[in-house]
Formats: sequence, C-alpha cells, structure tokens
Amino acid sequence: MLAWDKWRPDEKRLPVHKGWLLALAYIGTISHPALDWLNSYGVRLLEPFSSLWYYGDSIFIIDIWIWAALIAGVWISRRREKRGRANWQRPAWIGFTAICVYIFANGLITGQAESGARDLVVARNDKMASMPEPVVVANPVPVAFWQRDIVWRDDYYYGSGRYNLGAGVTLGDDVRQHNMGDGPENRSMAVTVFGGDIGAYMFWSRMPVLERQAKELIIRDQRFMDPRIGDRFLVRIPSRIAEPKP
Repeated sequence: MLAWDKWRPDEKRLPVHKGWLLALAYIGTISHPALDWLNSYGVRLLEPFSSLWYYGDSIFIIDIWIWAALIAGVWISRRREKRGRANWQRPAWIGFTAICVYIFANGLITGQAESGARDLVVARNDKMASMPEPVVVANPVPVAFWQRDIVWRDDYYYGSGRYNLGAGVTLGDDVRQHNMGDGPENRSMAVTVFGGDIGAYMFWSRMPVLERQAKELIIRDQRFMDPRIGDRFLVRIPSRIAEPKP
C-alpha cells in the first residue's frame, strides 16, 4: 500500500499515515476470525497449537443486515465527503455502532434460545428415562435474525426445534438415535481408524449423526441437515467398510 501511494501520488489526496495503515491491517486480520467465530460453522482460533473448535452461534454466516449497515455507512459517508460536508464520517460510525449492538443482541437471543431449549429437552428426557445434560445449538437463520433453528443431542438421541423471539422454543416430535458416541475418545478413534474423507469429516463435525441408507452408511452433521444444503455436508462410508464381514 505504501509503494502504491508513492507510485501513484495524488496532490488532492491526503498522504498515507503509516501507523494507521498498519493498525488497519491488524484490525482487518484479527476481525476476520473474530467474525467467523460468531457463526455456527466455527473457527479453530488456536491452530496450529490446538485443533479445538470455537462457536459463537449468534450470526448467520452471510448476514444481510450486517452487509446492509456496512454498505450504507460507507456509501453515505463517501457521498458526504465528496460534497465537503462536515463530520462526513458520522454515518460510518453510526453503522459500525449499529452492527455492534446488533451482534450483542443476537448473542442474547442465542443464549435465550439455547437455555429455553435445554430446559425443554431435559424435561422430555426425564420422561423418556434418557441420559445426561444435552448439547443444544441455536443455529441462526438467514434474514430472520429473531429466529433460531434448534438442534440438540444427548449420548443416545437427537432432535430439533424452533425458536422465535417472543414465542419461545418449540421442540419437534421426531427424536432419533444418532448412533455416535460423543466422547473425545470415540471421535479420535474414528479419525484414526477410518482416515481419509471419513476421518477428516469426523475431525470437523460438531454433532455427527450416522444413518443407514440401503447398503451404505452416511455421516451427517445436525447443523447442516436442511435438505437444501444437506448433500454438501455429508460423507459416505464405502460398502466394503459399512457391510460387516460374514
């Protein structure tokens, strides 16, 4: 950027400030994984020292409202700057502040959705004589930031539900066995034994589900079982592995 500034000097343009340029480079680099952490796909913040995934579960991976606020803030500020208006940066700062408030509010919505869903699942599991404290994820959905897709699991069963701000949590009636041990030792064993695509998938998956279809086994992740995208987030176990030997 400094070389470009020297190569294409412009008397009408303010000179590049080295300190601010370096600060912006760091802000851009650090904000990328920070924003990735906010969605349910997650990010490995400590690689290569640790492969642990971190998830914020607060913002949809492509959030139209954040994009709209960013674009509007920059566009309006640029127009004001070209017209020589005083405080032309104000729209950009307003947009940035609105985004921060929006992210914080979505974190609260996710926390409320997961807490409410966990209470309902625990109550349901008590009736089913099922096991331990469930894992609950409130997946953000496109556009409708006030809603969440609920996915939950315990050591044996998994299910789904829906959250709507104001209406609360509604759990679905379809409860199935996921056929996957959730302990880290089981995950590590699958990665080691199968290797290849299967091992890589298990290394990535947060909520794996094992299904049998015809003569093959399929591993999916509960977060991405929507029929519209589900075929992109699965791995098939070859029949030579799936079928037990006589």
